[in-house]
Amino acid sequence: MTTPRPVRSLIAAWLLVAQAAAGAVPLLPQLADPVAVAVREHPRGGVEVVAADGPTGVVASVVLLGDVVQRARTLIEHGWPVTALGWAPDGALLVAGEGVTAYNLEGDQAQPVGGAKAAWPLHSLVASPRHVFAVGDGALWRSRLVELELATLRRWPKPEGVVAAVFHPRGYLVVLTVQEDAVTLVFVDPERPDDTGVAVPVRGLSKPVAIASGARSGAAEPALFALQADGLYRLDAEVVEGQHLATATRVAPLKAARAMAFGPDGAVYVVATEGDKLSAVQRIPPTQHGDPR
Repeated sequence: MTTPRPVRSLIAAWLLVAQAAAGAVPLLPQLADPVAVAVREHPRGGVEVVAADGPTGVVASVVLLGDVVQRARTLIEHGWPVTALGWAPDGALLVAGEGVTAYNLEGDQAQPVGGAKAAWPLHSLVASPRHVFAVGDGALWRSRLVELELATLRRWPKPEGVVAAVFHPRGYLVVLTVQEDAVTLVFVDPERPDDTGVAVPVRGLSKPVAIASGARSGAAEPALFALQADGLYRLDAEVVEGQHLATATRVAPLKAARAMAFGPDGAVYVVATEGDKLSAVQRIPPTQHGDPR
């Protein structure tokens, strides 16, 4: 792993660091068909990667110190399909299918402590200290989170055509939308359902499936990435003829990619086809990368 060199790009208040990723390392080979991944800094050190097998709903985790596996275990075997994973700020694991369930991981076994139902599969699960956001039925949904209890999921009025969402470290919610082949980032205030947000067109993507944001140690500003089936893309802010745009540059080719998470170690963790497996969790470490412009 090399030390990244952050490169700043400024448009209004949106700052993105140009980073790239390469050299995928497969993880959690015991999962036959992983469809979701979530990453956090482990309370006792290292990085904890959690992934879910889609059809069976088995959720497993591995703790890494650098590239070395320190601990691997199965957390949940509940038997219903899982479509997304996420971490609450207090350390609870959030698991989505046709609803969202919060699990306490303090003991040896994951214990369900609260949930909210939905009438459709949910994905792109992210949380703030006060709310859980999920994507489903082309819309953004929010549930109040109080001491691991989840309130009823309520539809966010705008935007439409939502495929994924992520919290930016600066506090706003970045919503990725696709409508009539137009890909757009919409920046909204997560505390204001009436906020229609600021829309930024994206060039270079056609059918994205996920978005991730994260800050590295030593980097002045966070990086923002998008994922579509053929690879991992870095999103760079720029101005073209007075219009604010985001340009997508592929930084790691992938096959049948469908989920990702940005780790506190600066690596991007993706679910994509790997070798003979239907899909696998892969770790893509950070590398030095210059400004593509």
